[in-house]
Amino acid sequence: MLKKERFKAVLFDMDGIIINSEIYWEKIEKEYARLKGLKYTDSYRRTIMALSERELAEVLRARHGLKETVEQIVTERGFMALGIYKKEAKLLPDFLLLIKKLHGKYKIALVSSSPFKWINPILRRFKIKKYFDEIISAEEMRDGHGKPHPAIYLFAARRLGVRPKDCLVFEDSVNGVKAAKAAGMFCVAVPGVWVKDRRGVGEADLVAKHLGDRKIVEILIQ
Repeated sequence: MLKKERFKAVLFDMDGIIINSEIYWEKIEKEYARLKGLKYTDSYRRTIMALSERELAEVLRARHGLKETVEQIVTERGFMALGIYKKEAKLLPDFLLLIKKLHGKYKIALVSSSPFKWINPILRRFKIKKYFDEIISAEEMRDGHGKPHPAIYLFAARRLGVRPKDCLVFEDSVNGVKAAKAAGMFCVAVPGVWVKDRRGVGEADLVAKHLGDRKIVEILIQ
């Protein structure tokens, strides 16, 4: 069994780990694809999962033939999605209980591919900013990399002043898990609605049903 002393920092993805935004994103992605004359398939979904908004826009242009500029795509999608973060999304069960138990015992960061215009409304609505030592968005990455590129997690470790191997990451997506593992971190996958087959998070060190899973408690708290 892993000892909790192994870890010095805990990193949380936001969408699908802290909030239930993924159920709303599924609707937006389907509607956006329809508006652009694209077919929303599993293959399409996998190509856009966990990317930063700029990376996603570039993929839509390169692989799916959209003619709009990257800036236009980012603006269109940003307008469609803002309501999720300002009104619709809710905290997922067990998140608040877990982070309260971890607060003061570990360095804690929120590490998201989402831009700050989506992150900040969540921090304000649920008054959870006080639990994080660092709030990190993919828009801070010099090259605009989101997940599965490890840059955002390596950046988070530097900001927290810890080694990557001393970090435990909570992720819900295949690309998120890949990013954490590529960064050399221990990854706990809590598969979300995007993950149709749990084998898709097979690279994770541990797969939990939810944030209140006893496996997590044993690693970080007991």
